[in-house]
Amino acid sequence: MGLIASIATPANVMIIVTAVLAAYFVLQRSKKAVSVPTKVFLIYAHIALLLIPVAAIAYSSGCAMASCTTQTLLFAAPFLIAGVIVSVGLLGYLLLPHLYLRRFGALQFRNRTLQRKIASRARKYGVRTPSVHTLDTATPIAFSFRSLKPAIFISVGLMDLLTEKEIEAVLLHELGHLVHKSSWLTFATKLTQSVSPVAFFAKLSSVQDEEQYADAFAARVQGTARHITTARSKVNE
Repeated sequence: MGLIASIATPANVMIIVTAVLAAYFVLQRSKKAVSVPTKVFLIYAHIALLLIPVAAIAYSSGCAMASCTTQTLLFAAPFLIAGVIVSVGLLGYLLLPHLYLRRFGALQFRNRTLQRKIASRARKYGVRTPSVHTLDTATPIAFSFRSLKPAIFISVGLMDLLTEKEIEAVLLHELGHLVHKSSWLTFATKLTQSVSPVAFFAKLSSVQDEEQYADAFAARVQGTARHITTARSKVNE
């Protein structure tokens, strides 16, 4: 009871309520931000705000740094868990392209004409030219990463289904994700939904929103939505 009383002080309650409300406000602001870096910054800022009450509670436990107890280690657990989650997530984010290259034995994309088009569009939109790789799998998939070096992957199975214009539309779709920094936002959103109770009450940008942006990017570059639309239809059949 003494421990609970030391934690549930008016000051701590005020800190907790203020931090949670501030975190919710910041998360709502992230939805209105125009640029993806700003969105990502605000998402992480809201997580930092949620750690403030934990720090206040740990301080209230009265444990000195020289003689920390198991009790205070429990209070510190959220910091440790958050640190592990972020560290593992960032490591995976950086290493995933290399893991895919090894796992699927990805090869360099052979269509030089489409490679040049993607490189040209990447330069126009201020994105480092992504490497384009072919995945040796019959599963019709395509995806991209923007980590240490941007990379686009498209499977043999998907290319077998599509015309060259549709393949171009898919590659432009993935380039659209790189331009919009979708992988940054997707990672931050999924991390937040995993660790933040506030995220339950704030609807963040969904994967569907990012897909719609990438489709619109491909249609804008090609001057028509026909090819990206028919490509989607063939994959969904």
